[in-house]
Amino acid sequence: MHGAPALLPVIPAVRDFPGWQGGLASLGVAHPARALLPPGRIDAPPEFRVLDGLWFPVRGHRWRRADDGYLAELAAEWRQSADPRAAAVLALLRRAAQALELDPMALRRLTLYQVSERAAAEGGPAEEALRRLGVHPAEAAELAAATAYRPRVDRAAAEGLWDAWAERRLDETGALLARLPGAPSGDQVLDAVRHHHRSELAGRDALLREAAASARRGERVTAVRCCLRAARLDRADRRPLLELVRIAEHDREPPRGPRLRAEPSGAGVELAWTPVSRRSPGGEPVGYQVLRLDATDRPPGARPAEPVPLGPVDRPELRDSTVPFGHRVRYAVVPVAAGRPVGGAVLGPPVVLAPPPADLRLVPGRNAVALSWTAPAPAEEVRVVRTAPDGPARAEWTQPAAAGALVDRGVDAGVHRYALAAGYRAADGARVWSAEVAAATVVEQYPEQVARVRLAPGPDGTVAVEWPAPAHGRSALVAWPDGVPLPPPGEELPDAARPEAAAAEPVGGGLLRAELAVVPRALNRCLLVTALGGRAVAGPGVVVDAVGGVERATAERTPDGRVRLAFAWPDPAVQTEVRWSQGGEQDHRLVARSSYLREGLVLPVDRRPCTVVLTPVGRASADLVLSTPVELAVPARLRIAWRLERPPRLGRRRPWQLRLRTELPAAPDGELHWPCPDFSLVAAAGAVRPLRPEQGEELLRVPGAELADGLPHLAELDPHRIARPAVLRGFLVGPHAGAAELQDPDPDSLVVR
Repeated sequence: MHGAPALLPVIPAVRDFPGWQGGLASLGVAHPARALLPPGRIDAPPEFRVLDGLWFPVRGHRWRRADDGYLAELAAEWRQSADPRAAAVLALLRRAAQALELDPMALRRLTLYQVSERAAAEGGPAEEALRRLGVHPAEAAELAAATAYRPRVDRAAAEGLWDAWAERRLDETGALLARLPGAPSGDQVLDAVRHHHRSELAGRDALLREAAASARRGERVTAVRCCLRAARLDRADRRPLLELVRIAEHDREPPRGPRLRAEPSGAGVELAWTPVSRRSPGGEPVGYQVLRLDATDRPPGARPAEPVPLGPVDRPELRDSTVPFGHRVRYAVVPVAAGRPVGGAVLGPPVVLAPPPADLRLVPGRNAVALSWTAPAPAEEVRVVRTAPDGPARAEWTQPAAAGALVDRGVDAGVHRYALAAGYRAADGARVWSAEVAAATVVEQYPEQVARVRLAPGPDGTVAVEWPAPAHGRSALVAWPDGVPLPPPGEELPDAARPEAAAAEPVGGGLLRAELAVVPRALNRCLLVTALGGRAVAGPGVVVDAVGGVERATAERTPDGRVRLAFAWPDPAVQTEVRWSQGGEQDHRLVARSSYLREGLVLPVDRRPCTVVLTPVGRASADLVLSTPVELAVPARLRIAWRLERPPRLGRRRPWQLRLRTELPAAPDGELHWPCPDFSLVAAAGAVRPLRPEQGEELLRVPGAELADGLPHLAELDPHRIARPAVLRGFLVGPHAGAAELQDPDPDSLVVR
């Protein structure tokens, strides 16, 4: 049912209905009639009339209407009251007085709306519910009958409609009206709102159409006026504001007057414009609505992006710190008052927020310049342009912006100018470059380091050092102190005088040569240094290890046939290389100093002749090692065979014959290169074979000199000297016993009984 008696309102029709509800809730009452009472009666059971205005009983059985006078008297009483609820009641009385200024029946309408809603919500007989709410019995029955015909309405729409309508939010008002009963609704106020809303909605849309048509015809003033009138009809509609901006965008000849200045900075875009009147014609203070527009070049037919509102401000300046870096934008400023535009839009020039790098610093060095900068965080690249000192030649490259530094190498001496620009990615993906920031520096002429060096051993313990002469500066071979590490090539050195290790002379072909006299048995360290104009630079180091040769070297065969070497260790070498060859086969070994001093050195060779070469090993870090190898020739091991010849039994008195034969090694010069030991025949009493010469009695000795000729040797032995029983054995004795091996006869032939 869409109709109802005019007695009951469908909407409360008061401003800020939630505020009313909050004030009543703070006092613990359900409707205004319970709150609009003196301090002594606010807690008493209520009783009021509401059919013909809002009336309260007073003394003398009279009724008092809740009008301006009543509210004033009531406020005076509450101000004198000590009731803690006085502040809340006084706030509600001020709200009631404001409502009566707009509508004398506002309190009656609000009370009727709330008691009818409360009675319907409580259930049961409506008349009893209304009486409990305080309605006078004489009106409760009639009011209860009216509630039976009142339709159920959308309370949120009913209670929010008046604020939307009073604040000229036409689209929101239309949405709320669609949720409420249509006309005739039984509520004249609701029907009047619906009628006026329809009229103003049509007027607003017509004004906007007229504004667009006037703008197309070039009638800027008319178009602006239509937009401002449309904005007065609907304060929530953004279309009048946007239309004002479009009018300014398409105006070929903007009027003279306010100007908008937009300047990019490191913190955003700084905006400033000419202020307008501080008050609107209606008396409201004037502020400014700032909008950011997309000024990117778009293809024909492409729809521009929606303007971005930056918020109203009350001063003619603003910093836009949210503008995207690298985007081309434009700003519009519209004066506003009470939330609606009151003047035409002012447009600024297109700008791009692309701040250049900051803190550019140049540090010159040797054929190089070190650059450092601080780039804004959104920058992706930094373009570097170097201008040559003597012409228009340019070097240009890009670097990641976040790197913050680079070293430009290969720069000639002279004045150089560097210009840096930061690169940003625009909305369409294109690269946008900032303005350039530039600085200049002077690269001084540095000495050129020596590129390479060649070493060669010379006569009498010298070393020939040869290197190419540098193009800039004077190079010299200087002695480098012990214990100080050699600097790497290219390192700049303190400009101090250094003693030359050897004088250099040109040898042609752009080369210099110095004859370096090395200290024997020492590590000789030098450095090639180039000096020019108070600066010096290190070149290659020259390290010569003069380890010399092995001294007092001897080789001696051991009884087992191997060769024991003895020599004075060639300090300061830490290793000696031993190479030996035997029968066309070669082998080698590196001997450490500690191992040699602790264990000696024995080579695993056989009886064949061999050649041994001893070479001290220099340090691995040396560029050149000067060492003299020592060669030892070890001939083959000698072999001496012997046998004892006894006479037959009948010739016992005859002496025994001892025959010896020496197998000599082949010698090219026909001489024996190895001394021959003596032969000793020993007799040990008993039946035990002697193991050493001292375990028996020497019967005879044949000198090695007699055996060294390689001819058979015969010696006689008197058998009566031998105490029986006994065992004979031959031994090689003397200092050269290891140089030969003894071939013994059958052991049974050496037993004497």
